[in-house]
Amino acid sequence: MTFMIVASFKILSLLFICFLFSRTAEAQLHVYLSYRCNTNKTFATNSAFQSDLTTLLYSLASANTKFYNATIVGGGDIVYGLFMCRGDLNISMCHQCVVYATQQLASKCRFSKEAIVWYEECIVRYSDRYFFSTVDTMPSFIMYNIQNASRPSFLQLLLDTLNFTAEEAANDAKKYATRESSISGFGTMYSLLQCTPDLSSRDCRKCLSGVIEDLPWCCVGKQGAGVLTPSCTVRYELYPFYYSDDQPAAISPPTNSSVPQGKAILLRHLL
Repeated sequence: MTFMIVASFKILSLLFICFLFSRTAEAQLHVYLSYRCNTNKTFATNSAFQSDLTTLLYSLASANTKFYNATIVGGGDIVYGLFMCRGDLNISMCHQCVVYATQQLASKCRFSKEAIVWYEECIVRYSDRYFFSTVDTMPSFIMYNIQNASRPSFLQLLLDTLNFTAEEAANDAKKYATRESSISGFGTMYSLLQCTPDLSSRDCRKCLSGVIEDLPWCCVGKQGAGVLTPSCTVRYELYPFYYSDDQPAAISPPTNSSVPQGKAILLRHLL
């Protein structure tokens, strides 16, 4: 879903501030992960770009869908932005996550012309450069479970499963797929792969393939891991972390699981 907005009213700044700090009665817990601000590309306080960015963030936080991008043409440079929610979320949960994410960007990256924020349930990004329908794999956020998978066969089974699921995601209209696979000695592995829906099937597969190829480098022997980039996401765990028809998502591993509660987090940042 794509929109172009011509910024013309200063009052949007005030509306955006009020909107960000409002809360819905059915607020859900959303898990904040990380953010990146490009400190090499900045704007001045009270500049035209700041006004246009405020308009953009207000537009993103007001949208009632699970994927949205917008272009702001105002008094400064053109500003591009989008958000994508995890495919299993409903519209209400998605909206709440995007509101929190835009609030983070407005607070943490106040003078950056390019930034991204990741939650478990959504990503929001903006830039002064056109990035729609383009594969971007940097910056990236990587997390992995501290519990090891000691069997040598685990990695190959993992890669086979992820590559199979990547094909499904790339050819899905929403660029989203999940899979539950039985792995001997470990139980059920849950995997989720997703691309921004503005990517072509070919570009989605390219993005997912690149992430999967990097998994042995970052997360070899780990029972769970996730790699989040601006254009695609790959994650697997030995516990359910997304919503399905017969299984609720777990915000953290269940206490009766062999997977420990703590997660070791590795960050790669490059903007």
